Amino acid sequence: MLRGRALFALVSLSILCCGLLACGGPSEEELQAAKAAEDWAKMQTTKADLDAKQAELVGLRERIAAGPEEAEEGEGDGGEGEEAEGEAPPSPEELAAQADALQEEILGTAEQFGGQVIAFINDQGIVEGAELTDMQLGALRMKSDVDMLFAADYIARGGEYGKAIDIYSTALRNDPDNEKLLEAKATAEMMRFMTEERLATVKKGMTQDEVRGLLGTPKTTNVREFEQGAVGWFFPKEEPNTAAAVFFQPKKDVLEVYKVDFNAVGAKEE
Repeated sequence: MLRGRALFALVSLSILCCGLLACGGPSEEELQAAKAAEDWAKMQTTKADLDAKQAELVGLRERIAAGPEEAEEGEGDGGEGEEAEGEAPPSPEELAAQADALQEEILGTAEQFGGQVIAFINDQGIVEGAELTDMQLGALRMKSDVDMLFAADYIARGGEYGKAIDIYSTALRNDPDNEKLLEAKATAEMMRFMTEERLATVKKGMTQDEVRGLLGTPKTTNVREFEQGAVGWFFPKEEPNTAAAVFFQPKKDVLEVYKVDFNAVGAKEE
């Protein structure tokens, strides 16, 4: 009799435990939700770190474009990378090397991060046409940000506007309402071909960095070197086989604009 009561008590205890522990722990759906939340938190941390590095890179490039004198005037503001008191500020070449190294670091991080975001999106089982959750939309925006980063690198390094526009177009298929993406594509399309109005903003005596800030970086295959150290930057126009050009000549330690020609290549005969 005691044995029977003990068995009954054991069964009752099992039923009680089953109720408290939901008979087997969390469901598969709950486990997936927990994993998604954990992955999302990690992605947000990586994205914040990536954004911080990009901001640092922008600051470096601004210092390079400002030139040695203006860069020295801006020292001592307590910003990141400030030189120690009495220490000579980095030369333009040193700043450029720092920027290049940081850019490579950013691209390496972005490549790994992009893979993580794609895997996360695939795990979400997004159905075309279905309303996205905040987390799903946020992941798509992260992927678009990575795509824009690589597109901007194509433009910055070698004026590869065509490749950048292809990247923007592909990203927009998955994220069609992204205003930043739409704006970046529109800007690339505008900058792809030179106009007379844009070229007119270039003045004699400007440095290559100043011209780059106005017109963008020329495609590497459209840069020509001439005698006595002169250099020509050629920018395609919308009409096929035509190009405008900016010509530089050495002056002290830099190259400065000495001639601007909108009809440098394929000029129409009057």
